[in-house]
Amino acid sequence: MGMHYTSILYLCLLGLFFEPSIGSTLRKPIDVPFHRNYVPSWAAEHIKYLNGGNEAQLYLDKYSGTGFQSKGTNLFGHFSMQMKLVAGDSAGTVTAFYVYTFSPLLDCNIYISPKS
Repeated sequence: MGMHYTSILYLCLLGLFFEPSIGSTLRKPIDVPFHRNYVPSWAAEHIKYLNGGNEAQLYLDKYSGTGFQSKGTNLFGHFSMQMKLVAGDSAGTVTAFYVYTFSPLLDCNIYISPKS
């Protein structure tokens, strides 16, 4: 009788691994407008929205840059960016971005590109 239950359990486990609706499946990323999760914190005129609002370009001129912040709080997440400098005219430019929280301890992380 024990062998019978072991076989049934084995078949059920195989079904879980090979059934795409139950097992781990790859999901197609969805496009979410930038303004749904983020709001400009200063110099909003230096933000250009692309791809139907799903992407944002931040502009830096000789007077100002810009900043944005999330509308909600997150325990964890993923953040990526691409930085482009002016070709042939970026000597002395330090590329960096800051990630911080508004907590009593003001946790701040600074990410500086070593290739600037």
